[in-house]
Amino acid sequence: MLTGFHIGVDYEIGVAPDFYFAPGLQFSTKGTNIDFVETKAVLNYFEVPLNLVYKPLLGDGNLIVNFGPYLGYAISGKYKDDIADTDIEFGSDDTDDYKPFDMGANIGFGYQLGMGLSFKLNAQLGLINILPDGDSDNLVKNNGFAFSVGYRF
Repeated sequence: MLTGFHIGVDYEIGVAPDFYFAPGLQFSTKGTNIDFVETKAVLNYFEVPLNLVYKPLLGDGNLIVNFGPYLGYAISGKYKDDIADTDIEFGSDDTDDYKPFDMGANIGFGYQLGMGLSFKLNAQLGLINILPDGDSDNLVKNNGFAFSVGYRF
């Protein structure tokens, strides 16, 4: 895995005491080190997380537990090595490197301080093969882990 970043916004809609539906929009970088050729694949996505959030009161703040699906669409990508950067081609043809559409599941745990500042650990599990010609023997999925710092207005 590669170290990357994500930035985004979400909106919490109350559905029951301590439970919220939180749709959002974020920009995420994902990728991998391709060991056998000493190359990095860096993929940039717009994602729409659709999380259910449980936020019970805990001390002066709130515990945060979230889970739900995400939908993603690749907007750009590069293969990077010591010599040059090469653009990644997205599409569904056999000549393309990856499919642009991604889909998976989110899970996160954290704490929101009383002043709105929050800290979370998140994980994403990609559920679809992003290789255009992929099958069960030729499989690439986006999986990731993140540490997030946020602020709730």
